[in-house]
Amino acid sequence: MKASEVVGQIKAAVDEFAQTGNSAIPVQNMQMYLDGLLKTTQERESSNAPISEAQAQHQLEIWKTQLVARSGMTVEMFKAVVEAGQTALKSATLLNGGAAVAMLAFVGNALTNLREPVRTTLLTSVGGALFIFMIGAGLSGVSTAARYLSQACYANAAEQNPAPYWMKWGMALQWASIALGVGSFASFFAGGWTAYRSIVRL
Repeated sequence: MKASEVVGQIKAAVDEFAQTGNSAIPVQNMQMYLDGLLKTTQERESSNAPISEAQAQHQLEIWKTQLVARSGMTVEMFKAVVEAGQTALKSATLLNGGAAVAMLAFVGNALTNLREPVRTTLLTSVGGALFIFMIGAGLSGVSTAARYLSQACYANAAEQNPAPYWMKWGMALQWASIALGVGSFASFFAGGWTAYRSIVRL
């Protein structure tokens, strides 16, 4: 196989992949395709009974199909992970924000209907729960920001190859976002437990 034919095969595979709507090819998938192309070329160059042009073309079509399939699956899995993370952060924000609003309504009702010293004791205890819910809502907001920054780092890493600096920052921010999200859910449960204990002690 001539060098021009090899380049033509690579260009055809990249063009076909671009037509599916993707803008980046995972390195692992590209390496698999090139390994297959190299294997076919070496077989044609060194074999005593070289394969025909039709056979080589058929094998290359198989590898191109596998490349597109694997790349598409990688992109869809990435989209699913991003969507799941976004849904989790929205849930954490709604849980903590809703709990904080409920606590405020409860405090307003307690100020109106309860008398001293029960009112002071209850408000002091419930205030701690309200503070925990506020922390949980703040953690979910910061987690959302960290998630956005991690995606920005990954986008810069994809444009600059190789870009270990951006990849490291992207991974660090990704794990920070996960930790903050877990902390937000933990704050909701901790605030709920604190509010419960405050009420049953009356």
